[in-house]
Amino acid sequence: MVDTHVKRLSNLLGLTKNQDPVKIEFDLMKIIPEDKWIDINTQLIAHGRKICIARRPKCNECFLLTYCTGGQKLTKR
Repeated sequence: MVDTHVKRLSNLLGLTKNQDPVKIEFDLMKIIPEDKWIDINTQLIAHGRKICIARRPKCNECFLLTYCTGGQKLTKR
């Protein structure tokens, strides 16, 4: 299931270019092994809640910064 955190992070990390949750889910299912779907979903949601907060992301604390287009732009300011 694609919630707001999964949607945002999937786009920022370049895992999808879609905005539609159903299309995002299909894109993720193509690249993530089925036995990891639940774990990855849970981790993306947790990361979105604790680190990659939509209005005030903690990019300097993020281990995904090198992969994140949004974070790279924010930290270059």
